Amino acid sequence: MMRFLQLFCLAVVLAAGIVPSAAAFGFTDESLLPPNGLVGHSYSFKLNARNGCPPYMFLIDSGNLPPGLSMAPSGQISGTAAAAGTWSFWGDVTNVCHDHSERLISITIADTKPVRVPVPLGEVGRPFSAPITPTEGTAPYRWSVASGTLPAGLAIDSVQGTITGVPATAGRFPLGFAVSNDRGGLTPQALTVEVASRLAIATTKLARPIVGRAYAAKVTVRGGVGAVTWRVVRGALPRGIRIDRRSGALLGTARHAGTFRFTVAARDTLGAASTRTFILVVHA
Repeated sequence: MMRFLQLFCLAVVLAAGIVPSAAAFGFTDESLLPPNGLVGHSYSFKLNARNGCPPYMFLIDSGNLPPGLSMAPSGQISGTAAAAGTWSFWGDVTNVCHDHSERLISITIADTKPVRVPVPLGEVGRPFSAPITPTEGTAPYRWSVASGTLPAGLAIDSVQGTITGVPATAGRFPLGFAVSNDRGGLTPQALTVEVASRLAIATTKLARPIVGRAYAAKVTVRGGVGAVTWRVVRGALPRGIRIDRRSGALLGTARHAGTFRFTVAARDTLGAASTRTFILVVHA
């Protein structure tokens, strides 16, 4: 009985020494985070393992490498990337002690041609916000202006990738943005920020109506973004004449002579507003 207990204890001790070593065998942390590559550029990265009994042998159990790349039994991945995108594969590593480990590994290949990104129209003096979404890779991302200059009053959040602010200058601003994450560079982004001038009522004078005759005049604007809506905010139009809320046209037939003072307001889709006061003299 004593002999049996001694053998049992010895087996437990040996197991305690062997199991942790076998369990610790596998890919190194660095092997699970290969760097990004670029289309048309050479790529080189080596998978490595730790513990166990070297030498190690690597193979792809399932999935695919990016087109143009291949992997040697040593774990060396190399070649010239031929297409943009993210490819995932199950890497398998074994050693001479017949230990075995599998891990999912992803490689992102970025395009060298920038991706065009649509952004909303901006307007001088109105809050602006335009998020830019990466086409591949995983967060966190880092952003920077690679070409062009943002309009005065706007800036890009280098972490969130959002252009925000209140533009102070009208114009068309072509921009290029560099994008990267912890694995390296990603496909650059290209966009054009267009900023309209501040909304303003351009009409300064209106034709004089005559009592009993059909009347048509139009109040116009310059600048602004999108459709404009109109209304009278102070005073009153001559009886029989109204303002069209969509076009800014004054239409109708004046019923009485007199002098009429009123203020017209225009508002665009971004909420910008402009007002102007008119004096309309109606002749009999």
